[in-house]
Amino acid sequence: MRTLVSFIIVAGLCAPAMANLLAYDSITGPDGPIVDANQAHQGELNVNPWSTQSGYHYDIVNPGMTFGSLQTTGGMVTGGGAYESAGFTFANLAPWNPGDLNAYAKEGPADERYRIGKEGTTVWASFLVEDWVANDGNRIRFADSHIGWNPGNHGVGVNVQGGNWQLQDIASGAYTDTGVARTINQTYLMVLKFEFLTGEEYPGDWANGADDVTLYVNPTPGLAAPDVVGTTMTSSQDVAILNVHFYPTSGSNGGAADEFRLGETYADVTPIPEPMTVALLGLGGLCILRRRSR
Repeated sequence: MRTLVSFIIVAGLCAPAMANLLAYDSITGPDGPIVDANQAHQGELNVNPWSTQSGYHYDIVNPGMTFGSLQTTGGMVTGGGAYESAGFTFANLAPWNPGDLNAYAKEGPADERYRIGKEGTTVWASFLVEDWVANDGNRIRFADSHIGWNPGNHGVGVNVQGGNWQLQDIASGAYTDTGVARTINQTYLMVLKFEFLTGEEYPGDWANGADDVTLYVNPTPGLAAPDVVGTTMTSSQDVAILNVHFYPTSGSNGGAADEFRLGETYADVTPIPEPMTVALLGLGGLCILRRRSR
């Protein structure tokens, strides 16, 4: 018994550290609507409950996606239907409600809400996505809306256009092609680097800013930096992030998404299980078997 207790303590100490992970939603929950009359799915870290445009068409399905050695857990969100969207907003974006995200927040010109996008800062985001239908339209947007499912007016989107994954400037509608073809039923790891360059605080205007956003498609998790060439776009206006909007296509069961992360570095948003933790789990199993044999 002492051996097992010691193993649990050491394994806990060796668990992957996420000190710089700013927000996280692994879509953990039982199979069923991600939003229903009794319970709204809640993300693990600084993520508000999901909302859907009509209250249905989006479900949690287990198990979730995997990608190489990326650390994953829980299920995934699936859906689409009748031109309806889903999404969530980030939490703790206000000076009177201290949180990790506030160091990156700025006040918007149109209202008193705070959004991620403070000049001179950089944040990284990642998510997994699958497209299940052959037509264009799959998109995930990091935008300025205070309503999760709303596509927003400022920010960036990762879209399928012309059969390729593209980076979209939401304010202008312009696309930057990654040159990476979309393959149906394939899981993609998307990593975004947001570099907030210029802009104005309230009572400024989103139009008076410009930021650099780089998209990396299928980089290797667990490294200090991406090992693939990124696609960079300079936005036409300030990139302001308050929500993540998911729209897999206009039909039902158009696609799925999973493992939403926001962090300070590439390593934060592409974690892998630490080798020591895996080794200790194996050691713990051997100890339990030895105990039983006695």
